[in-house]
Amino acid sequence: MATKVIGLAGMPGSGKSTIAEILKDKYGATQIHTHDFIKNFLKGRGIKEEPENVVMASIYIWLDYGEMPLIDWIQKQIISRKPKLVAIDSLRTMEEARYFRARYGKNFTILATLSPQKKRQAWLKKRTPKITELELRVRDREELRLGVGDLIANADCYLDASGTVENGKKQLQAIMKQI
Repeated sequence: MATKVIGLAGMPGSGKSTIAEILKDKYGATQIHTHDFIKNFLKGRGIKEEPENVVMASIYIWLDYGEMPLIDWIQKQIISRKPKLVAIDSLRTMEEARYFRARYGKNFTILATLSPQKKRQAWLKKRTPKITELELRVRDREELRLGVGDLIANADCYLDASGTVENGKKQLQAIMKQI
């Protein structure tokens, strides 16, 4: 059976990691956190993993190297684990999506999580209490600059993450039947 890959896309705090966890727990997906790539990048340079450093490292890698280092890392994770189902948490650019679409064809799905800005910001403030509203806005802006908005607009399916986790699980169940 060919590997199915679900690339999760969405703005910061929109529920991507929650969906990836559900995919792992309920559907046996291998969860690949792109954040781990950034953590390893920072660790290898002796830089603290703080929100502003993660954002800056993401931008630096993208500007200086493009998408290929991250794409290669994700692909190596998939190959080494040989899973039946993969949840990539998360994709950021159309270039990443194009690569996985070319590699996996109809077995690749972009699933976008949607949630209102105020709800996302409230969640992110719980996760990172010291983060300011300005930092959250800058983070949103940088994500859009990287191309996450285009990725969301071109998703194969959408999950409204503005409600409860239970509601999200029901939506995900319907999406999994489609793919």
